[in-house]
Amino acid sequence: MDEPVDGDRVEVQLFSQRLGALPAAAEAHEWVGRAIGREDVRLVWCPDPSARRLDPAHARAGDHTAFADGYPVTVATTGSLRQLNEWMVSDALERGDEAPDPLPMQRFRPNLVLDCDEPFAEDRWAGLTIGGVRMRNAKPNERCVMTTIDLTSLDTGKEPIRTLARYRRSGSKTLFATNLIPDSTGEIRVGDEVLAH
Repeated sequence: MDEPVDGDRVEVQLFSQRLGALPAAAEAHEWVGRAIGREDVRLVWCPDPSARRLDPAHARAGDHTAFADGYPVTVATTGSLRQLNEWMVSDALERGDEAPDPLPMQRFRPNLVLDCDEPFAEDRWAGLTIGGVRMRNAKPNERCVMTTIDLTSLDTGKEPIRTLARYRRSGSKTLFATNLIPDSTGEIRVGDEVLAH
């Protein structure tokens, strides 16, 4: 997307933080509004990603992100999703319920999806290098109620939070995928070699 050209800096609120943003062009607002069936949307652009610092408990001085949920990159593996879907089926049958359809990876909104047979291998990685871009593992990704919304029907259910709470709980949090922080810049492409470290 091109840089915004349509207005003065505006203030946006992202969780508890107030951040500066620039509005995108009017055509972008209109396109997003048509795509989601609403007229009251505005698309904004982050002109200074360095303004939003990351939690120092899981980041280094100078680490930052723009308007991401919490960290710059989220990585999930196909093996982890396969295991989660298998748990959901076995638990449903154990309860006497009908086996659910498998959840798609899109429910978890990862930036990167790695083809990996071993479930939850990403928990143990200190970091990754993909296509020459080095990233470190900041922390496991804590999942919220947004993952329970069907992306097509917008219906809300109990999964995957119910199953994650049984198998992937840490305190009051349910975990799926991992947050990464880039230590270098570059391009990542589908099919790039992935080195875990």
